[in-house]
Amino acid sequence: MIKNLFHYSRLNCLLFLIVVLPFSSCKKEQETTNFLKDKLIDNALQEEFLTKDSLSISMVFVNKSKTGFNMADRYLRSNYLNFVNRSEKDTVIVKNILKIYDNQVLYFGGGRLVDGSVKLFHHYYLIDKSISSLRFEYDNGDVHLKSNTDNCSVDDLFRDYKKFGLKLSKTKTKKQLEKELDSLHHFYQQQYTAVGKKLHARLNDYHYINTLQKLYPLDKRVEDYIKELKDPIGGKPLGFLIYFYVKNRIATFNFDQLNTQNYSPEYIELLAIGVFNFLRNTENEGSKYFSPAYKWLQKTALYKAHKIEMDSAIIRIDKQKFSQKLKNLKLLAHHPDGEISFEEVVKKHPSEYYLIDFWATWCAPCIDGMKTMKKMDMPNNTTIISISLDKTGDKDKWKVKSSELELTASYFLEKNSANKEFLKMIELQSIPRYLVVDKNLNLVALDFFHPSEPIFLKKLREIKDIR
Repeated sequence: MIKNLFHYSRLNCLLFLIVVLPFSSCKKEQETTNFLKDKLIDNALQEEFLTKDSLSISMVFVNKSKTGFNMADRYLRSNYLNFVNRSEKDTVIVKNILKIYDNQVLYFGGGRLVDGSVKLFHHYYLIDKSISSLRFEYDNGDVHLKSNTDNCSVDDLFRDYKKFGLKLSKTKTKKQLEKELDSLHHFYQQQYTAVGKKLHARLNDYHYINTLQKLYPLDKRVEDYIKELKDPIGGKPLGFLIYFYVKNRIATFNFDQLNTQNYSPEYIELLAIGVFNFLRNTENEGSKYFSPAYKWLQKTALYKAHKIEMDSAIIRIDKQKFSQKLKNLKLLAHHPDGEISFEEVVKKHPSEYYLIDFWATWCAPCIDGMKTMKKMDMPNNTTIISISLDKTGDKDKWKVKSSELELTASYFLEKNSANKEFLKMIELQSIPRYLVVDKNLNLVALDFFHPSEPIFLKKLREIKDIR
């Protein structure tokens, strides 16, 4: 089960509560932060967080050191969970992390110098839904698990499949390699099923199907397995499996048929994750399948719930050029009449954030959006700037409608080449269209929600966290 975490964080963020406990003192220092952002979370959010399923990870240090783990985000990409002991004292650092996946793989990679050479350490831990806490000791570039967690280490499984992966570049035939792969899979399935480790056996399946896909990129067994996959185990094995499944089949997908009427919601969600990772990977940017894949993704529930963070990863835009072009937009003011640049507009309406509303007098959804926002308890730190895209001959209509709608910051976009270049840059093809920028005209959200969407106000209030 994938938890809905967007309320708590931006793309790739895990929310945790940090508690630092020195051994030699009873003093406690407690701090709540947003992973990767180091911003304070309000008390209401702390209370809500503490009622959710979470995983407590403790790291014991004997001196000043730092280390960390990699965990999967909602899109099966790795996040680094950092543990830093800035004290020379023996210290325990505890992080309580909201679980995105009920079952997940925790990865540690470290190393230290031994006789002039670097000795590397790789550890993998399979964390099932029953595990609520883990305790580690840091040991000069390595970690040791001290919890009684029924042997959640899966180092051998990862090591053996990694070794087998190195054989794929050898001269053996695919049939020989497949036979050896079947044998490796069978060995671990017997080992795990003998002691009732069903989750371990499923992780073994992930490795097997992933490697099989490397041998035969379009193998039907891979497709059949993914279509039936339930209750995913978050981690690199599934991330690689879904990404390459999409990459290998992107040319053959019939996007019109890929919906929950024809396939399970679980399959469509995994497919959406794979398509998202395909689109965000810059090496696929020039693909002729980029546009149809993106259009399909926009119809999915995953995209609708996390539109802003997903778009910020997919849509490549030069943010410096964006800010410069926005600053130089030439507008006509309503009160008083006269030409004004967007840079001058923000000076007239000082605010922490700006919601830019592109509209026109003939656009009914635009007018509805404005009326809806009038009824809302909008955030005090956000100012709405309305920019009309009406034809040059309709300036009077714009002025009348602006007065009728009681727009306090209403401007008319001049029809010059520089302004047109800006609209092309943001790919404005329909209205209403909403952008969010900060006071320095840095882009925050390229395509924000419509006010009629239930999530609009909630996301606007969370704007600091999604940046």
